[in-house]
Amino acid sequence: MEVGLDSVWSVGVNVGLNAWDIDKEKNKKWRHVLVSPFTRKYFSLKRDSVETVRRAQYLEADLIYSHFNVGNTKIPFGLYKSVQDRRLQGDLIALGGKYGYSWILSRNWYVEAEAGVAVGYAWFKEYDCPVCGSFLGNDNRIFLLPQLGINVVYIIN
Repeated sequence: MEVGLDSVWSVGVNVGLNAWDIDKEKNKKWRHVLVSPFTRKYFSLKRDSVETVRRAQYLEADLIYSHFNVGNTKIPFGLYKSVQDRRLQGDLIALGGKYGYSWILSRNWYVEAEAGVAVGYAWFKEYDCPVCGSFLGNDNRIFLLPQLGINVVYIIN
């Protein structure tokens, strides 16, 4: 959800939930709850009419919090190889930035593509896999989190 403050600035929040296992028999998990408030500054404002403003490009700053339970899972592009043979359960917080672009489909519908990166800190408990049984200890890490997104947006006037 996003709310415009004026014709250039907006604030909003993204929320995510994945409460299901990827493969219960193999104990593959990628569960999480995510909350990410953000602010955006729009550039290249385009006006269809006096009352309808169409925005093209934006910069976004976001704060990310997530509680996660990930394990026995191969994450794309070789990222975070430690979850291929371990289960990690814990929390993370990150601060990020994105660049985005909007394509207007109609008066109320448009599509956004965005890309960016966040720097974060995670603290978690580590368990042995593939059965995810024995507790191995507590750990924490500073990490880079790539952010890519395609958003389908409906504007409520």
